Amino acid sequence: MPWGRVAFNYLLNRHYPGEHCEMQVLRREGSPKKITLQVCLERNRDLVCADAGGPDATAGSMLPRFLVTGGLVFVPLTMPFMEAAFGENFAEKRPAEMPAELLHLLENGHRRCADHEPLILTQVLASELTVGYSELEYEVLESFNGIQVRNLRHLAELLDGSKDTYLRFGFVSKEIVVLDRLKATQALASILAQNMIPAARSQL
Repeated sequence: MPWGRVAFNYLLNRHYPGEHCEMQVLRREGSPKKITLQVCLERNRDLVCADAGGPDATAGSMLPRFLVTGGLVFVPLTMPFMEAAFGENFAEKRPAEMPAELLHLLENGHRRCADHEPLILTQVLASELTVGYSELEYEVLESFNGIQVRNLRHLAELLDGSKDTYLRFGFVSKEIVVLDRLKATQALASILAQNMIPAARSQL
């Protein structure tokens, strides 16, 4: 064309989620070969949701979500959480207490799967069970009993199905929290009552 090339982003922005686009791909396995593909467009979702509803929710559709187990309080990493914890201007002010890992997930994080959401250990409620862990906060959960955790609902399912002697939580920082499963289950009600928390879980 006489006015030069058209930017690829411009071509994509002319279409909508759910539409099918024809794309040509050049493969270099052996001799170069050009193939044509039909690609269904999907909306790009940020790793850190703009509301508390999670990866499957519509905007503004849910109250904040949480899960408490053995005194460990987990919440999804969302924009409302960041603003509540570090102030509305956290991205500009970058307070010293805000871990760099959270900001990295916000600015550069990518979903491992469609329903992936980062989970944060926001605090550890004091009890005999959590002695030695009370200083941990704002830790990014990586795994539970060796299984990579996808989201808050997935963590709840793993906890409910666990028959292991210990609950082992691995974090991106390489910190590890290990709790006795039976003691954690028995202590949960008293921990919730002591901290005036009405339920161990919100709607997930």
